[in-house]
Amino acid sequence: MRRHALLLMIVVLGVVGASAAPVGAQAATTVRSFPQEFVTPICNGDVLQMSGTLVNEETSTALHSGGFLFREQFQLQGTATDLTTGTVFHGTTFFRDLEITTPAGGGVVTFTNGTRLVAGGESVRFTYLAHFTVTPDGTTTVVFENVSAC
Repeated sequence: MRRHALLLMIVVLGVVGASAAPVGAQAATTVRSFPQEFVTPICNGDVLQMSGTLVNEETSTALHSGGFLFREQFQLQGTATDLTTGTVFHGTTFFRDLEITTPAGGGVVTFTNGTRLVAGGESVRFTYLAHFTVTPDGTTTVVFENVSAC
């Protein structure tokens, strides 16, 4: 329930932020790259320490219909070390966020997150997909989530 509340808050903030952009705005893309490091538990209870270079790309576009499109993508390529066994994994993790608002203020938001790490015959994978549809009055009419791990 807590995760649903957090995701709904992100959706509302994203829709409000995107709808506040000027309608006549031109398309704009920003790309940034910086080092990243974090730890995360995996299915067998071990903890991975992942590090690498994170590339962030954001694109925002005013639509001909008067709506607004915002797309953001993060991709991390690097290594992850199992802090229990010392096994070193290589792979990628990504996060994509697509938000579309209508001129009336409604919109859709889709989040995609995926991780694939490989070390010899071992692998770790995690995928997450969430989709929300919000009407102009702020009512969430569609909520879909799918999580897969290990």
